[in-house]
Formats: sequence, structure tokens, C-alpha cells
Amino acid sequence: MYDTSKDWADLWRPELAGKISMVDSPREVVGVVLKCMGASYNTNNIDSQVAGGRNAVQQKLALLAKQV
Repeated sequence: MYDTSKDWADLWRPELAGKISMVDSPREVVGVVLKCMGASYNTNNIDSQVAGGRNAVQQKLALLAKQV
């Protein structure tokens, strides 16, 4: 049996490091991060629509890159 993910935040679980694959598409990956942060996949103004703005998104992306 395998562990099923139920939330976007599961992608950052340490025990899943190296066991995650994603589509090689910046739009898709950034969209996942935005959804995890409570924003719309189609957010067009990150600084005003995401808590912590662009810096927070970049930090979350960097952490995700270590997981994939």
C-alpha cells in the first residue's frame, strides 16, 4: 500500500523528499505553490494577493525544489 496525499501541503512533507515528481512547467509548479498558500492558481499580483508576497512564494518554491 502507498501513502496518498490529500493536500497540496503534503508535497513539503520531509518523508516524501525524493519521491515526488512534477510536470516540468513553471506555470504548473508556481500554481501549486500559490494554491498551497491559499491564493488562486491564476493570481496575477503576488505581492498584494499572497501573504508575504513574492519573497514567500520564492522561499516555498525553493523548498519544493529540494523535495522533487
